[in-house]
Amino acid sequence: MSLDQNDTSLPIFEVQERRLLMSSEMQLSSALQDGEDRFIRPVFTAGPSDSDLETRLKSAQHEFRLLAYHTQTEIVPHRFGLYPADKVLENYYRAHGQNGLIPSGYILAAEVEIIPHEDSRLPKIRPYSIWQGIRRYKQASNKLADLSARQFVQNSDTGAWTFLDIEPLLRG
Repeated sequence: MSLDQNDTSLPIFEVQERRLLMSSEMQLSSALQDGEDRFIRPVFTAGPSDSDLETRLKSAQHEFRLLAYHTQTEIVPHRFGLYPADKVLENYYRAHGQNGLIPSGYILAAEVEIIPHEDSRLPKIRPYSIWQGIRRYKQASNKLADLSARQFVQNSDTGAWTFLDIEPLLRG
């Protein structure tokens, strides 16, 4: 089944020259090697079963803004869209809860800006304000399902702390 443009208002990303990988870290590494400033990564989604995809994405964007407010951080610039998927990639994502939300032949993806940051095996200590902000966010909303301080990195160009994990995983 092909996607009718009336089925969704989400953009459809162009098929990349290199294969879209299931790991966002591998996509990032490949994009950095090619000198790109953004990359397309697949994303999982979860949330209330009675909401459609666009409602879920709007809810997630609201939660990201609320988290940024409480943690005094930025959210990595991104935009959600659909990515044409081969059967292996599509079946992998459908097996992880995407049935009925994503049109056949596609997976949910996000075009994400690359945030330059120190990448080392030893995790950088996050400021106390991020830990406090996460606690305030959880008291105010707590709809983001997989939230941790490890998902924040410090932009080495600006010094700003940025939340990277923009997967729309919401509690039901």
